[in-house]
Amino acid sequence: MTQNSFNGGVNCTFLKSPPFLIDVRYGFARVSASNIPAGAGFNPVKLGFPGYMQNGQALMFPSFSATSGNALDSFPLGAGSGTASIAD
Repeated sequence: MTQNSFNGGVNCTFLKSPPFLIDVRYGFARVSASNIPAGAGFNPVKLGFPGYMQNGQALMFPSFSATSGNALDSFPLGAGSGTASIAD
C-alpha cells in the first residue's frame, strides 16, 4: 500500500486591544492511497492451477481462508474446536 499525504495550516493572531483578539486559521489535508495486493502479477498456473486462470482480469496469488465450516472435519485448527475449509 502506498500513501501520499499533503497537509498544511496557517494561523494568524492579531491583538487589537486587550479585550479584542482576532484569530484566523486555515488548514487543508489531502491523502492519496493506492492499494495494490502483494501478490499482484503472480501467475497461479505456476502453482498447478488450471491454465484458464491466467486469462483472468487480474493475475495475483490466490487467497485461501479458514472458516468454521464442516468441509474438512478431520483437520483441526490448533487447540480450538474449529475446522478448516478452503474458500474462494
